[in-house]
Amino acid sequence: MARESQGLQIALIVCVIFTILFMVTTFIFVSQYREAATERDTARTEKQEAETAARNTTEENMKLRALIGGAATESMEALTEQFNNQIKEFAASLPEGSQTYTEALRYLYNTLNERSSSLSTANDTIKDLTAKIEGLEKAKEPLVAQQQQRADQASATLMQETNKFQQDRAAIVEQQQQLQAQLQQQREKAQADQQQLQTQLASANARIEELGQRNRDNSRKINEILTPTFETPDGKILWVDQRFRTVWIDLGHGDALRRLVTFSVYPADTSDVSQVGGKASIEVTKLLGAHLAEARLIEDDPSNPVMAGDVIYTPVWAPGAREHFALTNGLDINNNGKSDLDRVLSIIRMNGGVVDYWIDDEGNAYGEMTPETRFLIVGRPTEPTDSKEAQNARTEIERAADERGLTRMNLPELLNKMGWREHAPVTTFGGAGDAADFRALPPEGIPPRSTGTVSPLFQERRPPRPTSRTAY
Repeated sequence: MARESQGLQIALIVCVIFTILFMVTTFIFVSQYREAATERDTARTEKQEAETAARNTTEENMKLRALIGGAATESMEALTEQFNNQIKEFAASLPEGSQTYTEALRYLYNTLNERSSSLSTANDTIKDLTAKIEGLEKAKEPLVAQQQQRADQASATLMQETNKFQQDRAAIVEQQQQLQAQLQQQREKAQADQQQLQTQLASANARIEELGQRNRDNSRKINEILTPTFETPDGKILWVDQRFRTVWIDLGHGDALRRLVTFSVYPADTSDVSQVGGKASIEVTKLLGAHLAEARLIEDDPSNPVMAGDVIYTPVWAPGAREHFALTNGLDINNNGKSDLDRVLSIIRMNGGVVDYWIDDEGNAYGEMTPETRFLIVGRPTEPTDSKEAQNARTEIERAADERGLTRMNLPELLNKMGWREHAPVTTFGGAGDAADFRALPPEGIPPRSTGTVSPLFQERRPPRPTSRTAY
C-alpha cells in the first residue's frame, strides 16, 4: 500500500507540474496573442489614418491642380514647365524669390489698378475734351453752313473735273497698258540677257579659277627654280700672300668680274656655304686674266688664316650674271638711326648688282620690279612715328615681293654674305649728320700725338714663326 500510495503521489506531483506548465504556457501565449492583436489594431488604425491622409493629400493635390489650371493626368515636370512659362509670360519682372502665383496675381492686380486709374483719368480728360469739342461745334455751325455751300459748289466743280479726269485716266490707262506690254517685253529680254551673262560669268569665273591655279603652280615652280640655295661657291682661292695681305682667285674678266667686288671666304671643305660662317673677307683690286684676279684681305682671323683652296661666295654677283635687288626703307648700316640708302645702293652697284626698285624713308618709290628681280633687302621694321606714306610704301613693296616670290634678306645678312666691311668711318654733313662725329678738340687746337717714347716694359707683338715652310 505504501508503494502504491507513493506512486500516486508521484503521479499527482507530475500532473500538478504539467498543469502548472500548461497554465504558464497558456498565459504566455494568451499575453502574446493579446499584444499581437493590440499591435494589429494599432497598425490597422495607422493604416486607415495613412490612407485617409493619402486620400486627403490626393484630393488636395487635385484641387490644387484645378486651381492652377493643370490636368489631373499631367506630371509634376509638365506643371512646373507650365508654371515657369506663365511666370515668364505674365510676371517676368518679379524678383526671382517672389515668382509665385500669389505674387504674380498681386502684381497683375496692382498693375490692373494702376492702368484702371490711368484709364479713369484718361476718360475724364476725354469727357472734358468732348465738352469743349461740342462747344466748338456749336460755335462753328454758321461757318459749317457757309463751308457747306462752298462744298456744294466745289462738288459740282469736282464732278466736272472728275468726268474730265475719267476721260484722261482712260487715255492714260490705255497708254500705260501699252507701256507695260513694252516693259514686259524688255524685262523678258533683259532676263534672257542676264541669264546668258550669268552663264558666261560662271564660265569666266571657272576659267579665272583654273588660270589662277595654274598661275600659282607656275609661280611655285618658278620660285623653286629661282630661289637661291647658297650651296655653290662662286670661286676659290688660288694663292695667298699673307705678308702683303693679298690673294689670287680663279675669277676674272671672262666671268664678268669687276673691281671692288667683295667676297666672303669659307673653308675649302665647305659644301653648303649657307650652313657655316665665313672665315674672312676679300675685295677684288685687279683683273689679271680671263679667270684670274688679285684681291686684298679686308678682314681675317690669324687663328684661322686664309689658305689656298678656300672657297669664296657673294650673293650680289654670280659668274657671267648680275643679281637684281629691291630695297625697302629703313636701311641703316651703322645703327645710328640715319638712313644709309645711298651707301647701300653704291655698295650693291659697286659689287656688280642691279637695284631695280627701292623706296626712301619718305615713302617715295624709284624704278620698278622686273622678272629678273630676285632679292628683297629689308631694313628696320616700320614704327608708329614713320609717316603714313612710308608705311604704305613699305607694305606695298613687301606685298609685291611676296607675290613675285622674292627672297627676303636683311641688310646685315647681305653685307655679311658679301664679305663687305667698312674700311674707314664716313662723316655725313647736313641734317643726316651725327653729332658724335664732331667731337671737340683739345685746348691746344690739335689732337695730341705720341712722342715715340714708350715704357721699357712694352714689347712689340709679332706673329709666331712657322715651324716649316708654308705659303706664308
